[in-house]
Amino acid sequence: MSEPPTESRDPPDPTAEPSLPQATSKQIQPQSLISAHSRNAGRGARPEKRKMDLDGGSSAKRSSSVGLEPVKASSTKPWPVFTISGSAPTQTAKPAPKVDSPAAVRRPRRLQARTVIQQCSQARVKIKPALDGADAQWAEIGEGMVVYVCFFHGATEDITHEIADSLMSTRLFRKDTRHLVSILDLPGSVLFVPQDSLVGEPVPKRRMQYKGGCELWWGAQLFSNLVSACMELMSASVKCTEADVKVEQGVYGQKQEIVLNSMEPLTLLLEF
Repeated sequence: MSEPPTESRDPPDPTAEPSLPQATSKQIQPQSLISAHSRNAGRGARPEKRKMDLDGGSSAKRSSSVGLEPVKASSTKPWPVFTISGSAPTQTAKPAPKVDSPAAVRRPRRLQARTVIQQCSQARVKIKPALDGADAQWAEIGEGMVVYVCFFHGATEDITHEIADSLMSTRLFRKDTRHLVSILDLPGSVLFVPQDSLVGEPVPKRRMQYKGGCELWWGAQLFSNLVSACMELMSASVKCTEADVKVEQGVYGQKQEIVLNSMEPLTLLLEF
């Protein structure tokens, strides 16, 4: 039998350069291989991490709604309206409750009187000048207070009792370093001086305006009622009777000369 013919092959030439295989597709760059490997690793190699990343992103998105899912609510507007399920309903501002206290309803009343109080160790006011060789007459007190007073237009007789009660019972004076006492507990005397200039108010061009005082005759009547009311309160005090203190007054509607000595400057303004 004859042997099958064999294919003759030439021996390789050792000096020839090896031929490279021709690429049948596009060559993949190394950087593309690395990126593809990273994406494949994120999808398949570590699914737990990808899930955590997704959960973290979704929680970040829900942080604005505090973990509540939005729910579409019915609305007549052309755009959808979303609300947060389980959230508290929107609270509208409620009007303030009405206060029935007298202080809230009470209107400020018109000013009827103004007084200035000065503490004194001794004070006197001239009530009659020296005439025809006769000496001048003075109304004077010892330790106590001097009260300058004026009345405004529209003042009533009732205001005099209110002023008298406040002046005689309010603790204005320091008897020692720890206690404040009223003029009745001091005890001390009171000198009333009418002072219509207390109605003055500043106006433009650096001037003072003296308007709003009551009529002269009515002011004199109110001043006399005030002095009488304070005398009654002082006469009812046992301390004042034993200390022989008194209430003196100047002359309403006249210029008066005043002399005042004080060991401690204490001046107060009270309005009624």
